[in-house]
Amino acid sequence: MQLSELEQAFTDYRARVDEIAGSGRWGDFADLFTADATYRRAGHPDAVGREAIRGWVLTSMTTFPGTMLERHEVVWQAFDPSHDRVVLELRNTLRDPGDGSVHSACSTTLLRHGHDGLWAYAEDSHNPLAYRTMWRSWTRAALRAGTLDADDATTMSFLIGETAVDGSATATDVA
Repeated sequence: MQLSELEQAFTDYRARVDEIAGSGRWGDFADLFTADATYRRAGHPDAVGREAIRGWVLTSMTTFPGTMLERHEVVWQAFDPSHDRVVLELRNTLRDPGDGSVHSACSTTLLRHGHDGLWAYAEDSHNPLAYRTMWRSWTRAALRAGTLDADDATTMSFLIGETAVDGSATATDVA
């Protein structure tokens, strides 16, 4: 694949991902991949096949806390046309917890182009501590702002490993 073709395929991919994120139609994300694609995520089983990718992304992005992800900005990208690959860093930013603060963490993604404008492989990696820190600071800010309901506070207590965050938690409980 020529560099210009790979760059265009990536530009098209990013435009489509932005459309999907804006519309909330996350099931369409899977249609960016070949029928036999593999999507590997740090700390999770591989999603093998387009329908497995669809199942994962729908579960991840349409339920709390995935619904709190607001922006997925490309920080940098590098192209390897001899292997049909793109490596990129994404800054994943959460929605405002109610106090105007910004909470984000970065991940690195490797994409390998397949055919017909579709991707055959994707692998996401991230620093789990950076994500835990992001979610913890967001949860604390949401609690202080009063924008986190009891069920979501319970979910977050499990995800960030703080048993003090529960349905009756206040900002001082997790500060």
